[in-house]
Amino acid sequence: NHDSNPNAAVRWATTKANMTEWFDYSVDDFFLKDNAALMWEVVALRDINRGEEVVIDYGKQWEEAWQKHLEAWKPTNLNGVDPVSYKDSFEANAEMEPIESMSQIPKNLVLRCRGIFLYLWGTDYGIDDDDDERELPCMIIASTQDANGDYLYLMEIVVEVEREPDFDFPYTEIFWNFPRESMTFVDKPYSRDQHLENAFRHEMMIPDYMMPEKWKNEKKEEKDVVENIKKLGIEKETKFKEHVHKETDKDKKQPSIKAQGDKKQTT
Repeated sequence: NHDSNPNAAVRWATTKANMTEWFDYSVDDFFLKDNAALMWEVVALRDINRGEEVVIDYGKQWEEAWQKHLEAWKPTNLNGVDPVSYKDSFEANAEMEPIESMSQIPKNLVLRCRGIFLYLWGTDYGIDDDDDERELPCMIIASTQDANGDYLYLMEIVVEVEREPDFDFPYTEIFWNFPRESMTFVDKPYSRDQHLENAFRHEMMIPDYMMPEKWKNEKKEEKDVVENIKKLGIEKETKFKEHVHKETDKDKKQPSIKAQGDKKQTT
């Protein structure tokens, strides 16, 4: 994720698979290529504690656009689901709350039954092993609780069976005593936040120091380049060079960051 005070930065990968000779190609030359050959890696700028989020700086333009988005943002409905009743599928599955009826399920989610339970229950519709990763459409018909208070469900499940070609409707079967862990939630199509009309969208900016000369088309002032270095929290150019351009492959040469005082360009 982004943070204007990052604990990590991107650089060109130092592995042999990163074909740095592409730095000598012009942008137009890339249209003649039909393969990928360039890679980045993320390196720490300081010690990062266990459990601490790794963040990089997406750039000043991204930060400014994000702040404008926050100021203008208002809750909005998506496919008839209001923000109050919306629930993320990851959150719902992590909670594993009992489901007493289908009406309890948030409108943006649909229920699926794990195919592995068809195998475990000895039905004819399970894949004949314990690696059935299917998530089959299903619905709860009724629920009850056992002596321990755990919920058990009477389920109608869409099963995968051979049927006549003219069958144009799902084939379902009824199963009983399915536990809560046999069910999972998935998001309805186009119901997640990224499909909102007012969702935030902005490219992650690439640091100027990573751009080979042949890729550039705009002048960059010296003071801006120096400011970028300071922004990464690195006081000296030598340390900056160590973090960003450390080379492990002597047969390949990373683009030089020589002459940070020269006028720079950016895409």
